[in-house]
Amino acid sequence: MLNPLICLAAQGIVRDAETNNISAFSILEQLNPAGFPAFVATMGFLVIWRKAEGDPEQYDGEFRIHNNATELLRQPIRIDFEGSPSHRSIVGMGGLVLQEPGTLRFSIWVGGNELAHYEVKVTNPPARANVG
Repeated sequence: MLNPLICLAAQGIVRDAETNNISAFSILEQLNPAGFPAFVATMGFLVIWRKAEGDPEQYDGEFRIHNNATELLRQPIRIDFEGSPSHRSIVGMGGLVLQEPGTLRFSIWVGGNELAHYEVKVTNPPARANVG
């Protein structure tokens, strides 16, 4: 059975070409925008998968992002183990527009089932004091 070992969203996720190691920096736990709509310039999503012996080598699925009930992105994704027991899915995004506070949810769906997800809390902007 396809199993996610690690799942996270971060400002940046990179693969070192020489060592093949993955680095994630500024892991997202909470976003604190100054107001809405809010623009998040860059981010990435990482899932490290493990499969059981006898499982298929490839899976076709969908990567989805929701801000509460609003779908922000849906795109196809292929998970291809290429003979290895593990696979790294890395999705880079060039920007998202958030319309409201609540939850930002990143997920991967295969065969109609959500197999991996990561949630980031999106806070309300701080209250502004009226001066004058």
